[in-house]
Formats: sequence, structure tokens, C-alpha cells
Amino acid sequence: RIPNIRLYSFNANFDLICDLDNYKDYEHYGEWINSWMLEQMAADNYRLTEDNYQSYLKEVRDFYTTYDYPALNELK
Repeated sequence: RIPNIRLYSFNANFDLICDLDNYKDYEHYGEWINSWMLEQMAADNYRLTEDNYQSYLKEVRDFYTTYDYPALNELK
């Protein structure tokens, strides 16, 4: 609870993170995503708070534990 620190996470933006065109290699997203993230943070979007972090964690956990990972092999 430090007043000048804010936490943001984009991992629940599944359209963003699952679009392989947003990545320049297997691990790094394209540089255009940096600008978009800065815009979102400036607008205070995707901010985690004491009020929303538990629902955020549940949403992300549910997504990653039920994701169809074998389907990724079909993309090769």
C-alpha cells in the first residue's frame, strides 16, 4: 500500500495475448504493444486493485488452466 505505486496487468486481455501477430518472436511482443500499454496505463485501464485482483487472478487462472495448448502445435 504505497501511494505512488500502481500495478497493471495485461494478461487477461486474451485477444491481445493470444494474437500471434502481436509477437516479434516466441517470447517478445512487438514494439507497437509498448505504446498501447502506455496509453492504457495513462487512462488507468488494466490496473489491479484490492477490489479487483482476486477476480482478475481467477479469470487468468481459469484461462490458463483450460487453454487448448495442443492446438498451438497445429499452427506450426
